[in-house]
Amino acid sequence: MPAPIALFTYNRPAHTRRTLETLAENALAAQSRLIAFSDGPRAGDEARVAEVRAILRERPWCGEVRVVESPVNRGLAANITSGVTDLLREYEQLIVLEDDLALSPGFLAYMNDALALYAVEPGVMSVSGWLPELSVTLPETFFLRTTTSWGWATWRRAWAKFNPDAGALARAVEPRIREFNVEGGYDYFRQLRLNADGKLKTWAVLWYASIFLADGLTLHPRRSLVRNIGHDHSGTHSQPDERFLHASLAPSIQVAPVPIEPNTTARAAFRKQLRGPLRVRLAEHLSRLAKKIRRKLRLR
Repeated sequence: MPAPIALFTYNRPAHTRRTLETLAENALAAQSRLIAFSDGPRAGDEARVAEVRAILRERPWCGEVRVVESPVNRGLAANITSGVTDLLREYEQLIVLEDDLALSPGFLAYMNDALALYAVEPGVMSVSGWLPELSVTLPETFFLRTTTSWGWATWRRAWAKFNPDAGALARAVEPRIREFNVEGGYDYFRQLRLNADGKLKTWAVLWYASIFLADGLTLHPRRSLVRNIGHDHSGTHSQPDERFLHASLAPSIQVAPVPIEPNTTARAAFRKQLRGPLRVRLAEHLSRLAKKIRRKLRLR
């Protein structure tokens, strides 16, 4: 039986439909169990949430489809962490999707093969279906100490190490900030600190920090099996970013045993891609500066 799939949705009908269509194009979809979590609407979002729920029930996107509707709006972070926690009490392993991902037809085969191969490897804590386009030659699969949230999977044994306490995570990570930030590739620690201070409410950086502190590894494919289609201002935390675009996806990825250690070539290339060109770094700096100025003006 293939691993169950959790899909987290909110108020984006077109994105949700595209995610489901590409999921259904995977050969293993007909044998898979899909549990779709539909978050409750905020004021004004009732019609779009109802449309998403109708799409979820429109046809059998997988062999079995169960829809879990929240009567209240919980927010993305709470919806995902509680949903994953609940399902991993029921199942040993889980594939996790959000409603803004287009999948390769080989996505489910890759995920299930990787979950089976590394099921009892304690140092392997996550499987990623996504990777930015890197300008280096890499093996078909490899490990990194970083993780990603755009199409991923894990096991009950690994999720047991997930810590939702952002403050505790930040204190533990602080002595290793440079490593956590991929040697300056991306300021993950700032995002973690904002969560600890209550100024941001995300979940993926908490999962990354939990894996990082456990010295865990994430398996990555040589080419991405996932494209994020939500970088269009339609999501809570999704803005256009050229670093994460893909010309094409891998039709399939063969999973075979590789050394269970970080791939240094991939990490260096990943760091470079995260940093992006100078204009991207400058735009991020100006955006943070503008937000800081607006906050100061509001406090006057």
